[in-house]
Amino acid sequence: MILHLVELLCLALNDEFRKYLPDILPCCIQLLTDAERFNDYTYVITILHTLEVFGTLDEHMHLLFPALIRLFKVDASVEVRCGAIKILTRLIPCVQVTGHISSLVHHLKLVLDGNKEELRKAVIAALHCLAHALGEDFTIFIPSIHKLMV
Repeated sequence: MILHLVELLCLALNDEFRKYLPDILPCCIQLLTDAERFNDYTYVITILHTLEVFGTLDEHMHLLFPALIRLFKVDASVEVRCGAIKILTRLIPCVQVTGHISSLVHHLKLVLDGNKEELRKAVIAALHCLAHALGEDFTIFIPSIHKLMV
């Protein structure tokens, strides 16, 4: 309920809401971390949606990327793991990913190597988005990704 209120405030205030992100975002990331620690993913999908509503989080991605990566590599439900990958995919065009690319590709490849088709499709979409964002710089990753898809 509180997250929904935060979303509404974000939408109503637009750019004015940005000044509150340094206070709110660490709490959201802590909730994601706690979900993993206590194996209780009840509110993760709601938190992920709230992060998407926040929009451009470029200056906070160094905090958010590790939390998202931990979510899609844990033994959470397919819904939670897929949700984390999908929010990552939606954030990629809005943020600078260059400093995080190796880690992102590595962990996405680990999921791609799994046998859950829904997760594999979400990973392929994320990798496509990364390729589009990075252009020529992404070509170094193509051979190792191709091996997992064949």
